[in-house]
Amino acid sequence: MPHNNDLLLALAACPALEKLMLSLHTDGDDDESALPVAAFPCPSFTALRELACLSTTPSPVQAILASGFPGGLGRRPMSRIETTLPIRTLEELATLLDAVHDYCDHRALETFYLHMLTHGAPVVLSRTALAPLAAFRSLVEITLAGIQTLALDDGDWEEVAGWWPRLAVFEINPYAKSRCPLSTLASFARHCPRLTSLQLPIDARVVRRIEEDDGVEEDGIGHYVDSPEMRLEPDLSIDVGDAPIVDSSGISEYLIAVFPNIVAVHFGVRDLDEEGFRIPLAQQDYTREQWQERAKTMSKWANIYRQAGEYYRQTGQ
Repeated sequence: MPHNNDLLLALAACPALEKLMLSLHTDGDDDESALPVAAFPCPSFTALRELACLSTTPSPVQAILASGFPGGLGRRPMSRIETTLPIRTLEELATLLDAVHDYCDHRALETFYLHMLTHGAPVVLSRTALAPLAAFRSLVEITLAGIQTLALDDGDWEEVAGWWPRLAVFEINPYAKSRCPLSTLASFARHCPRLTSLQLPIDARVVRRIEEDDGVEEDGIGHYVDSPEMRLEPDLSIDVGDAPIVDSSGISEYLIAVFPNIVAVHFGVRDLDEEGFRIPLAQQDYTREQWQERAKTMSKWANIYRQAGEYYRQTGQ
């Protein structure tokens, strides 16, 4: 609907409004950045727990979150935030995440979904950019869609994965231009035992040897089959996008060793590269065939894993 401050002010005064879904835009050819924002009195939206907003600017979201308590005292017990917003600069991303950090209860937020409409702008996702979300230790689902550029190394991912011990879903555009090393998966395996869905832009060309620091034994598969507590982990699916791959057999061994509860690997092969040039068909076919083989291996492993889990549930051994 067209942006209407009177309607927003009326909604702000509703004392029992717990869920709010908004789709805001300007009329005609108005400048998106000129979208007016109501100056909400404090407190407003006093019962709000879940917010979903599609807007042509981040400012309504920030204004709603900031209107909870006079003088910035206290924080909203938000449990869910879902937004689709134009984010064209790192400053805009920082301002939005700072608002979430400053005005939302760190113990309450469980779901954070942000679809960034960057329109090709070079917004770089880094550990520092994500840091405002570190305080939300109860987060279960995090989705950051639309991002194209990442600037996180192994050490950054190790720290980031440790922020959210209850994490079940972590999803970043798996077709982003910059990729994570395969070893990033080990960080999530160590710190996020409840994971059921992991989506990352992975570079699978380098498969390093399993080390003790990865939290798994060198024998990988056998170690986990013999470990009853590991059979109780939730099933995990991984989406690697169009991850480049070389040592396909090594990939299977690494994935199973790091994630014994893995049941599926999803992938997709594009016909154009990041610069818009067509990828040779032979290269497309090779990547597709290699990941198809890995997907079959994961399916076979899933059957073994589930059988082991069922045996443990029945016998306790």
